Amino acid sequence: MSLSDAMRYVREIAASEGLRFSKRQLRTHAVHYLDWWNGLNAKTTAHIDPTGEQAVKRVLAQAVRA
Repeated sequence: MSLSDAMRYVREIAASEGLRFSKRQLRTHAVHYLDWWNGLNAKTTAHIDPTGEQAVKRVLAQAVRA
């Protein structure tokens, strides 16, 4: 998955959650998502969250709280 793919996916999820981010914020969230996607969590939870949608929502929730 490329960064642009991750940014597009995060943008779609954020829009469905009613969240809007600047381009810089969107890129930051996409990088966090890619870290998850490429990391250990993607390998161990792929059967639970095959598209990573739940991971994106977790990343966005952490950003809103921060």
